[in-house]
Amino acid sequence: MKKQFLTVATIALVSLFAASAHADFVRLLPNDQEALQARADLIQQAKKEIMVEYFIMTDDDLATSGLALLRQAAQRGVKVRIMIDGIFNSVKPETLEILTQDSKDSSGQQNLEIRLFKPANLLKPISYLHRDHTKMLNIDGQIMISGGRNVQKAYFGLDEKHNFKDLDILVSGKVAADAKDFYNQLWARTSDVRKPHLTTFTPEFLARPCPEDDPMGCDANKARHSQRLEAARNRFDQLLQTMNSGNGNIYLDTGHNWLSDVKNYNDVHFLADNPDKTVGENNQVVSDELFKVASQTEHSLLIMTPYLVPTARATQVFQDLLKKHVHITIVTNSLKSTDNLLAQAGYQQAKADLIASGIELYEFNLTDTLHAKTAVIDGHIVFVGSYNLDPRSSRINREIVVEVNDEENSALGAELTSIIESFKEKSLLVGKDGKVQNAELQNKGVSASKIRAVHLLELGLPLYRNQL
Repeated sequence: MKKQFLTVATIALVSLFAASAHADFVRLLPNDQEALQARADLIQQAKKEIMVEYFIMTDDDLATSGLALLRQAAQRGVKVRIMIDGIFNSVKPETLEILTQDSKDSSGQQNLEIRLFKPANLLKPISYLHRDHTKMLNIDGQIMISGGRNVQKAYFGLDEKHNFKDLDILVSGKVAADAKDFYNQLWARTSDVRKPHLTTFTPEFLARPCPEDDPMGCDANKARHSQRLEAARNRFDQLLQTMNSGNGNIYLDTGHNWLSDVKNYNDVHFLADNPDKTVGENNQVVSDELFKVASQTEHSLLIMTPYLVPTARATQVFQDLLKKHVHITIVTNSLKSTDNLLAQAGYQQAKADLIASGIELYEFNLTDTLHAKTAVIDGHIVFVGSYNLDPRSSRINREIVVEVNDEENSALGAELTSIIESFKEKSLLVGKDGKVQNAELQNKGVSASKIRAVHLLELGLPLYRNQL
């Protein structure tokens, strides 16, 4: 009997450790400062490699501070790869060149590479349509941050005029390893991922002798480029000094463990569109999984999306759920808060049908823009990622989403529900029980020119609806 008990106990213990081995630690990052500092801390704590992939990366001080930290990581021997969309980034070429030049370790090993996803190509106009909308920081294939935030101060509450209200998820475990595998697959696709074209800023170009008569101003041009390179290097150094002084928005060497107070979950999945996804192909991995899980909702579906342009499939799922008396609530941008008038035109055209169907619909009512992309199903299934509820995310752009099934205790589902409720408190109820609500308040504070612009864009929707 004793032997039998020990055998059962051993099996139970092994099962427990096996479950823990595959568990993922998860935390939400709704707070702007925490989301920023978490990124800085993880970069500084990286041991072997850092993988960066973003849709928008700007040239502001916050984004450049992040690049300075990546340069610093490369200098201490960490392998750094940066992939940014080839159109929707505004990092200056001299910044990219200095970042590459200065990212060698003490042995002279180059430790940083930069790639652009499908840069502009006039010979292939279709490439303009297919963008890398992913947002991800992956450290050592062990821990990652993903969600809606791009690399720009406005996504961390630091713009003086206009900010994007957003949300990230931090995950450690198998999901981070899966994300690394997908990153490697895309990185290897040389037809999609190219080196930046920095010819006029390279040491080889600047060392090349100019013609004696110099009719094209070659010497002056090279001098200007050299000055821009030196300014970029000085900027990196100054931003690191600011961070080191403790007077900036990013702090160095905090030593904070972002996993010290979080729960682990056994049912966590990394969803990513296949690297070979192109315009027009039926290769919608993220969309397929999202709608598959959503169609199984039993009592409540809570969605927050900045752009709401339902596809035919989304509309059908909503209709089927409503027939089963599932309560659907959606929070999206108002005309007042939106930053995308094309998407808003698509939403305005669909709005009446969404309300008439019985969906409870809220519009974010601040001058800042709602940008979080997330959902909670039946209180315990959580989605956080880059996916918008529109045709572009469904069929065109490259997207990723983290899915967590929190059925055992619903703590994560409850936390995300509370976050979405806080957005609802800053929103206007525009539809409930099949009826329009607060019609007289919906365009309050919106300029007449913005209203007219959306009306005009609605007229052309048949031409570009599938691109929204």
